[in-house]
Amino acid sequence: MTSLLAMLKIYLEPRHVANAYRIGKYNKDKRRPILIKLSTYYAIQLVWDKRALIPGPMYLKQAYPENIAIQRRILQQIVNKARSMDQYKEKANLRLNRIVINDRSYTVDNLAELPNVLKASVGCDETDNIVYFYCSQCPLSNFYQAKFSVGGIVFNCLEQAYFYHKAFTTATNPNRPQYCPSPVHLSIRNLENR
Repeated sequence: MTSLLAMLKIYLEPRHVANAYRIGKYNKDKRRPILIKLSTYYAIQLVWDKRALIPGPMYLKQAYPENIAIQRRILQQIVNKARSMDQYKEKANLRLNRIVINDRSYTVDNLAELPNVLKASVGCDETDNIVYFYCSQCPLSNFYQAKFSVGGIVFNCLEQAYFYHKAFTTATNPNRPQYCPSPVHLSIRNLENR
């Protein structure tokens, strides 16, 4: 810790460092990362601002709480796609758990407001002829927030409609199997009219 602070040319009082320890099992042939927990925002910002002074192969990475780390993984995909496009190349940044594109801020809660060219990349990866989707922000997910109605009943996502029909089918006929015997048919038009 002392040598890191010397490289960064900063001094931190002991009260600024909550804990410092190595991660992982000891192996004499391999270096283990050091986790440093700083106790004040002042200390975090001071170290983070000087990170460019750290010589390679060492680097400094900020650890986030799990919920923010999940949000950042989703948002990082969008930032990467935006930076690959000429109109957003230098206008897309990730800041904690939000992205800023063309001076407009987005979080995982309002990704539906993204420009259309960026919406398709949310929670989806495409390789060859296969599309992988893995989060509720992907339009292909059963949990994607899209209001629609089936038989006059309004649902906020496809999963909710599936479970409603499963419960209704089971409640009206207890001898029926515990699954919905026929799929809920929805048109793409309904999903797009979000």
